[in-house]
Amino acid sequence: MLKAEANEKRRKEKEEHSVGAYESKFKQIQDISGEQDLDKLVDKFIEVEDKNFALFNYVNELNNQIEILQEQIADIKKEIRHFEAQGVELEDQRQKMLDQMEDKCSQATKLAAEYEEKILSAKKILDQCRAGIDSIFKKVGCDRRQIDHLLQSHDGVTDDNMLRYLGIIEERTNELLMAQATINAKEQNISLRERAPNLIGDGPSGPAPHVHVHLPNTEDRRDPEDREEKAEEELKPLTREELKQRAIDHVRNLEKRALQEQSKHPDMSPIVSREKTTNGVSRSVGGEAGKTPTSRGR
Repeated sequence: MLKAEANEKRRKEKEEHSVGAYESKFKQIQDISGEQDLDKLVDKFIEVEDKNFALFNYVNELNNQIEILQEQIADIKKEIRHFEAQGVELEDQRQKMLDQMEDKCSQATKLAAEYEEKILSAKKILDQCRAGIDSIFKKVGCDRRQIDHLLQSHDGVTDDNMLRYLGIIEERTNELLMAQATINAKEQNISLRERAPNLIGDGPSGPAPHVHVHLPNTEDRRDPEDREEKAEEELKPLTREELKQRAIDHVRNLEKRALQEQSKHPDMSPIVSREKTTNGVSRSVGGEAGKTPTSRGR
C-alpha cells in the first residue's frame, strides 16, 4: 500500500515537472515568436512545418533531377570521347588515303614523263624512217608521179602512206635485182629459172662475188594510162609465188632493155653487189647501199 502510494506520488511529481518544462519551453517560444496566443502559435507552427515539408520535397526533387542530369552529362562525355577517338581514326584514314593518292599521282606523273620520252623517241625514229624511205625512193629511181597520183597528194612520205612508199620501193628493188639477175645469167650462161630464185630469198649456195655490170635503166616505160590503171594493184605486197611469176613475166623485156642500155653506154660499169642476209637481199648500186626485203611476211 505504501509502495503504491509512493509510485503515484513520483508519477504526479514527474507530470508536474513535465508540465513545468513544457510551460517553460512554451514561454521561451512566446518570447521568441512574440505570439502570446497558444492557438495562434500552434497554427503558425503547423504552417511553418508544412512549408518546411514542402521545401524538403522540393529539395528531394532537385536532387533527383541533379542525379539524372549527372547521368546525362556522363553519357555525353562518353559519346564525346567516342567521337574524338572516331575522329582520330577518320583523320588517320583520310591521311592514309591522301598519301596513297599522292603516291598514285607521283607514279602517274612519272609514267607520263616516260611515255612522253618514248613518244619523242618514236617520233624521232619515224622522222628518220621517213627520211630514209624518201632517200631510198629517190636512189632506186622510183616514179614519184605514180605515188603522187595514187595518193592524190604531194606531201611526200608521211606516217599514213609510209607502207605504200615501201611497197613501191620493194617493187622497184625487185625490178633492179631482176635486171641484175638477167645480166648475170647472160654473162654466166645460166638459165633465168636457175638464177631467179636468188631474188626471192632462196639465196646462193655460197657467197656471191662482186661483179662489174652495166646497170640498165629499168624505169617503168609502160603507157601512162596503163600505169595509172595498175598503180594501186602494183603497190600491194607480193607473195613468193607472185614474185616468181612477175619475175618470169618481166625477164624478156628486162633483158632486152639491159642490153640496149649497155650498148648505148659502153663506158658505164657501176658495181652491183649482192649479199645474202637472213632478212632478205642487200645490194649496192653505184657505191650507195640500200637494204630492202624481197618479200613481206603475210
